[in-house]
Amino acid sequence: MVIQIKFGSHHGPTCPACIQMMYVTRRTPHPLYGQTYELQTFKCATCGDQIERSADQEGLPHPDDAVSLTQKPLP
Repeated sequence: MVIQIKFGSHHGPTCPACIQMMYVTRRTPHPLYGQTYELQTFKCATCGDQIERSADQEGLPHPDDAVSLTQKPLP
């Protein structure tokens, strides 16, 4: 039996800058919360903004973690 762990990455957030859908660009184990959480980076194809969020296997953020926004325009 194969267990598929999704961590909510298929549910991209909307961009806080332009309200368009964002897509996942990176998924890594969370450096502080271990293998039960991952750190996800999403990027907006329209304006280039990026956000990082933590997520557990249900796609829920860690209670102590906040979403951070960094603006990185497309090249």
